[in-house]
Amino acid sequence: MNTVFSLKQRNWYPYAFLLAAILTGAASIYCPWEIFQEQPLTIIGMVGAFFAFLYTQHLHQTQFFNDLFHKFNSKYDGLNEKLDEIIHSETALTVEQKRVLVDYFNLCAEEYMFYKSGHIDTDVWKSWSAGMRCYYSNSKIGEFWRQELETNSYYGLSVSVLSKA
Repeated sequence: MNTVFSLKQRNWYPYAFLLAAILTGAASIYCPWEIFQEQPLTIIGMVGAFFAFLYTQHLHQTQFFNDLFHKFNSKYDGLNEKLDEIIHSETALTVEQKRVLVDYFNLCAEEYMFYKSGHIDTDVWKSWSAGMRCYYSNSKIGEFWRQELETNSYYGLSVSVLSKA
C-alpha cells in the first residue's frame, strides 16, 4: 500500500527547513567548499524553495482530500436514510434495497480505492471503515455484501479489508 496521505504531514516542514538553514549556515562557516562560503544565502534560498514546494504540494493534496471528503460524505448523506430503513426492516431485501446497498458498496469501494492510493487520511479511513463494519455486521446486509464482494468488482475491497480495517 502506498504511503497514505496525512493531514498532519505539514507539521514537520518548518522544523526541517530550520534545520537545513542552520546546517547550511554552519557549513558556510566551517566548510572548506567555496560555494558554501560565497553563496550561503543562495543555498538557504534553494532549501527554502524546496520546502515551499513540499508545503505547496501538501496544500494541493489537502484540497484534493477535502474535495473527496465532501463528495463522499454528500453521497453517504443521500443514502443514509435508506440504509437506516434497511437495517431496521424485518423483511428480506427488496430489489430497491439491493440497489441502495450496491450504491453504498460502490461508495465504500471508491473510498477504499482513494485510501489505498494515498489520498485519504488514515484517521478518516478508520472512521469510515468502522461505519462499514456496522453495516457489514447486519446479517442481511453482510450476507448480500459477501455475495457482491465475490464478484471482485469493488476495487480490491474485500471481506478481509472490512474485517481488519
